[in-house]
Amino acid sequence: MTTIEATIDIQAAPEAIFKELVDLHRLDRWSTVTASHEGSTEPIKAGDEFKQSIRVAGINLPTEWRCVECDPPSSVAYEATSAGVAG
Repeated sequence: MTTIEATIDIQAAPEAIFKELVDLHRLDRWSTVTASHEGSTEPIKAGDEFKQSIRVAGINLPTEWRCVECDPPSSVAYEATSAGVAG
């Protein structure tokens, strides 16, 4: 399994950042590979799942996501699975 982690410093209140990360309607604002998504219209909470099509190297990859941790406003963690690309 591949793990990707990233950290950045943002000059905003933790509550404002957290609100962005759990709102699927705002997903494409911080996930630049998002081609489309479907799922809850409510803010994400632990156990919620959604589907996202991510665009990588010109190819759309269907991806299934699950929120595995949600502790407002300090942390949110997601796991994703995708079939990947053959060939």
